[in-house]
Amino acid sequence: MHIQYEISKEDYIQFNMFHVKHSPTVQRTLFIQRYIISLVFLVVPFVMHWTAQAPLKIAIPIFFITYVLWVIMYPKHFMKNIKKNTAKMIDEGKDESLLGSQELWVTEDGIVKKTDVGEVKTSWKAVQKVTWDESILYIYVGVMSAYIIPFRAFKTEEEKEKFIQEVNKYIAN
Repeated sequence: MHIQYEISKEDYIQFNMFHVKHSPTVQRTLFIQRYIISLVFLVVPFVMHWTAQAPLKIAIPIFFITYVLWVIMYPKHFMKNIKKNTAKMIDEGKDESLLGSQELWVTEDGIVKKTDVGEVKTSWKAVQKVTWDESILYIYVGVMSAYIIPFRAFKTEEEKEKFIQEVNKYIAN
């Protein structure tokens, strides 16, 4: 099976956001930064009271509100930073194998991807999983790397389903 498509900067950013949302390591880091580190906001009023005799009636509500706002708003800030930094990294370099025109073949031996600068062959043993979000199919071939295939590469829903079935047939074996 053969498909041709374009990978845009937005597709690559979307892949990184998808990966971040589904990575246990990143989610653990987010949890620590969101809840554990922010506990400092709840400790500060008592330290201020102990060292500077600051009135707890004023300090506790201020720092409690700060804590609550942090817990509510930090995930959005975290994701926004990842998106911004991913875009910056893409803009820093010139990687024609990552973005632009792509051709992909699914064969009995594996996946072959051809770009303007080269060709990559991946055996089925290297494929870890196939997953997708609302508009892109991801064929993971490493912890942080995947073939990114936008659904717009398929002319019909049936063609997309057939492609997914073909890939799943080989990775199931």
